[in-house]
Amino acid sequence: MVPKINAKKCFLSSFGVVGCVLLAANFVGFSNIKDYVIPNNYGQTKTELETTKTGSIERSTFQNINNRVFLLEPFRDAQSKDLYVLAETKKHNDSEISFMKCVLCKNEYSFYDDPDECIELGIKETYGSRRESTFVGTTFFHCLIPSQVEAKDYPLSTLKIGRKYGHLIQISDINRKEGNNTIITMCAGPQYGKSKKAINLAEWIEFHRLMGVNRFQIYVTSNNSISKEYHKLLKKYVEEGIVDLIYWESLNYSHYYSQNSLLNHCVWRNKAKSKLVVYNDIDEFFVPANNSYNNWNEAFSSYLENTNNSEIRFRNWFYDASCPDKKENSNLMLSSVFIRKKEPHSISSRTKCILRPERILWAGVHKTHRFIPEHKKNNYKVAIIPSEVGYMAHFRAGKGKIKTPECDLQKGKEVEINRDLQKYGKMIEGKVDEVMTDLTKIDKNNTSQ
Repeated sequence: MVPKINAKKCFLSSFGVVGCVLLAANFVGFSNIKDYVIPNNYGQTKTELETTKTGSIERSTFQNINNRVFLLEPFRDAQSKDLYVLAETKKHNDSEISFMKCVLCKNEYSFYDDPDECIELGIKETYGSRRESTFVGTTFFHCLIPSQVEAKDYPLSTLKIGRKYGHLIQISDINRKEGNNTIITMCAGPQYGKSKKAINLAEWIEFHRLMGVNRFQIYVTSNNSISKEYHKLLKKYVEEGIVDLIYWESLNYSHYYSQNSLLNHCVWRNKAKSKLVVYNDIDEFFVPANNSYNNWNEAFSSYLENTNNSEIRFRNWFYDASCPDKKENSNLMLSSVFIRKKEPHSISSRTKCILRPERILWAGVHKTHRFIPEHKKNNYKVAIIPSEVGYMAHFRAGKGKIKTPECDLQKGKEVEINRDLQKYGKMIEGKVDEVMTDLTKIDKNNTSQ
């Protein structure tokens, strides 16, 4: 029996080839290894997942099956018994899809062709991005598990394409009956760039904690793509049980570090863990328009408590982060950036959302693309927050949709001064200072050792 490599932990080269699989094939001397699987400890150590208190650190990678389909993670709905395989793919027509199957197996040493160990499932439907053929996009493969199949007996899954098999990946089971009805999780990513400042991350996290967010799932494009200070701050929040950190090995030929797949990965991971899931970037803040409110529950209670709302959509309001008011002597954007557009962005684009994850099949960056089939029948709705109630403050450094030459209002285009958010900056300044001071102490302790 040939041992198996967990393909989520294989290195995906820029040529789209999973190097460890080819190495294993040559080593065991098979010209065709489609019937075999290879052990997850072959040629590597198990250092990919680290749990620190209640936060976690892990690495997530795509598995190349045939240079057109790249498997990420399978999810199984405990209530419907449906299997949803999240992947990135190039465009497929109906003829190509007819040659694809979902595969369930009992253990990591199963033979794919042995019906006592693995079963094949037909693909009911696919849905996802429709990108041009040179790029890949988010795709879900939806497969039905027969009622006579005991799901717990088949904890592993992959895809079969023609006569090619992917390598088995642990299925993430989603049991909504065991879900947490209090947790609000915020997803952020992809994080990259050495110029990103740790203090901006601390400001973003502490503001949203003030608003009522309990948990953050943050994706980093790789562990050397951000500054050391930024990385240390993330790990500090992991140790405090506030952040789950995922090193995200995106595909080179996918849009913006596989952003849409990242978002869906976060939504599906939290379907049974969180009451609400929020997705935005660390320069985006969901704020009450009336700053007499201290948190989301006070400002948006009628929207958050209305269980018919599957998606709560916020309009984008640009602030010019390149023009902080230096008189405020603050490093926080909320406390010092007051120049913004006179009007929020159109509701038709650039919105960001709060979601009820159990009702989402395919999430989009700016709105949901596909809800569960019962959505319309159950009279579930999409709610749009009026800008006089709340909005997403988006701090951009003098580019794109907002520019204020020389920080002069007269030279800016349709801009104004608004200090409403300063209150929230003042509310978190002490906590942010404490976080950054602790980070400095950690650096000094590490240096002295």
